[in-house]
Amino acid sequence: MTERTYLTAAEMLSANLTGTVALLLTVGLLISMCLTLYIAFFKLDQVLDRMSKALLRARRCPFPNGAMGRIRVIGELMGLAAFPSVAINNGSATAEEIQSIPVGMRSLLKRMFWGNVGLLGAGAALWLAYKLEAV
Repeated sequence: MTERTYLTAAEMLSANLTGTVALLLTVGLLISMCLTLYIAFFKLDQVLDRMSKALLRARRCPFPNGAMGRIRVIGELMGLAAFPSVAINNGSATAEEIQSIPVGMRSLLKRMFWGNVGLLGAGAALWLAYKLEAV
């Protein structure tokens, strides 16, 4: 007869917590991807029409009208919204162009940027904890 091993309360809590965090990270990434695709296909043209000189339009993109090209442009817009002073200093956009992005869209892009940074950080912390066998 084999001997049964039981998990301690701390081991069960650790396993539950790890699974919950992994599930939340997965759900967060799915929401982020869906929101990015929605903006890329339904709202991007409204934003780009207001930006005349930005390097977003001038840069060569291997997939300019495809999904990847649109997602890349959304990523650049997130960078513009999160760090407008950097974009102004390096000439990527003017202050007027950044101000011409609707306020709601600008705040959404900022939240998406920092949300993605948070998801990436949480995923890296979970991976590191797993590698160090802390969980």
